[in-house]
Amino acid sequence: MDVLIPATIPQGYYLMRTEVIALHEADRPYGADENAGAEYFPNCAQVYIASTVTGKLPGDSTIPGVYTKDEDGIVFNLYDGYNSYPIPGGKL
Repeated sequence: MDVLIPATIPQGYYLMRTEVIALHEADRPYGADENAGAEYFPNCAQVYIASTVTGKLPGDSTIPGVYTKDEDGIVFNLYDGYNSYPIPGGKL
């Protein structure tokens, strides 16, 4: 996978995370019944960014806690027709 790292990223160690969210049972929130809820398939990599930029990125996220079990994009009915998908979690 190729990833473009913005030139404005400060030097340091980062945890890069990608995640596939399976939505085949996400039309009901987790816990609604024994099969309900989105399924998560995360992948992470520890990387070091060499840069002359200093400082800290705004909006750091804490995992777990990036999103809740009942927000849009985690509860999502893909069988009922849709024009867009609300990406869950905080700002990129």
